[in-house]
Amino acid sequence: MTQVGQLTIRRDGLGREIGREAGDFVAQQQYDALGRIRRQIAGPAVAFDALQADPARALEQLTRQVYHYDAAGQLERVDTDIDTLTYRRDARGQIVTAESLLQPTEHFRYDAAMNIAAHGRQAPVDAHHYHRGGLPERIGHARYRYDARGRTIEKTVEQPGFRPKTWQYAWDGLNRLVKVTTPERGVWLYRYDAFNRRVEKQQLGSREAVKFLWDGPTLAERWIEQRDGTTGQVVTWHIEPSSFSPLAQETDDGLYPVLTDQVGLPKAVFDKTGKPVWKAAHSLWGKLLPTKRAANDAHSSSIDTTLRFPGQWSDEETGLSYNLNRYYDPDSGQYLSPDPLGLKGGSRTQSYVHDPLAWCDPDGLQECEKKRMGVNESGHHVPAVRKSVGRPFEVARSDKTRPTLFPRGADPEHDHWRLHDAERETIGPRQGSFSGTDDQLFDAYRKAYSGLDDIKVDVKSPNGTYTLAEGVTPRQAVDVIQNWFKEQGLWNGK
Repeated sequence: MTQVGQLTIRRDGLGREIGREAGDFVAQQQYDALGRIRRQIAGPAVAFDALQADPARALEQLTRQVYHYDAAGQLERVDTDIDTLTYRRDARGQIVTAESLLQPTEHFRYDAAMNIAAHGRQAPVDAHHYHRGGLPERIGHARYRYDARGRTIEKTVEQPGFRPKTWQYAWDGLNRLVKVTTPERGVWLYRYDAFNRRVEKQQLGSREAVKFLWDGPTLAERWIEQRDGTTGQVVTWHIEPSSFSPLAQETDDGLYPVLTDQVGLPKAVFDKTGKPVWKAAHSLWGKLLPTKRAANDAHSSSIDTTLRFPGQWSDEETGLSYNLNRYYDPDSGQYLSPDPLGLKGGSRTQSYVHDPLAWCDPDGLQECEKKRMGVNESGHHVPAVRKSVGRPFEVARSDKTRPTLFPRGADPEHDHWRLHDAERETIGPRQGSFSGTDDQLFDAYRKAYSGLDDIKVDVKSPNGTYTLAEGVTPRQAVDVIQNWFKEQGLWNGK
């Protein structure tokens, strides 16, 4: 409950959100058998009431997102009320094409280190070049320069037929961005508190500053303050507890519920009547695109939001997104500075996640504690469906009787991500095959999980008919599943 309205959230027996209500706004969310988001629908309560009597007319008033997954469990298509988004991946699961009915198709190619090697609208023709240390040197028409610490100090965009545009960046001793000079020679200054949270930004020479208030690691409020101390309207963000996914945006005018996609990227904002007052289209790497609306979509934007990927707030003056510990450039899919954790955060210290449709990095740190799989209650298959092909225990993803790992800690989505991440080196991408024997496959899983004994999982069937083990480590779970296969006669070992 807030000063201007109340948002009610309904959950199922597993604690998953299935509905929201605020004034005449209603939202419903459904899941598939594996616990993944399947369908989201939001809009005026009267439209929901009219679904039975006049479904065609009712659906015209509702914002819809329907998610489709491939055999490997990866998102392959999203059907919305105004568009269809289709994704195609390479053998490592990285997205090579992102198609839209209303936006130009995006094409990507990747190098051996999983960096973007080229991108383009008709084909991946705009090459990406990296320094030996992995820092982007040239991305399409943009060139980058760095200081001795690997921090971006200049970005120049040289598009044919246009004058070059240059942004210059200055940093303090704590690796915080403190000044940006824009191509128009505007100078913006940034100030931080003792916890490295940005609390103010101001254009040099201006009589006003933008102020920020935080709730722990989450930005809570923003307002404009004049030099004489008078303040403008306060914008408040309500973020889901234990998450970086926004529930609503609040101003003096009212409470505006936010509809996000499967990873928490805002796609629509609604007023108290359930009417969408802001809708967004994004590039694959999170850049806000000019919205091209379908002929039957008459919604006009009367409110804006700076919310981007989970944990990110966009700065209009730079085109960057502030991500608590770093600044993210959606044009390149890269951060402006290396991971503060160094190599502990991974070898690609300047990059965002490798799959923005399933993973997020809400505070700009590539430490695994902060990354989560964008799925809920789906469990973790050992072995992966593709790894079981041609073996006695081969099984379809739709089979709910196979033993499955269910993390049981305080943050199961993060533990799920850690299991996936640990498998990459010894087992390979989940959508690829495994060339070794059954014994070698399960030995590879044990090796992959050797450093994850802090995770505890239950081993049970997704349909709930049996439980093989509770509160075991992932390595122990591998032994449990292997023994079960042998008992069922589903093992040849060679």
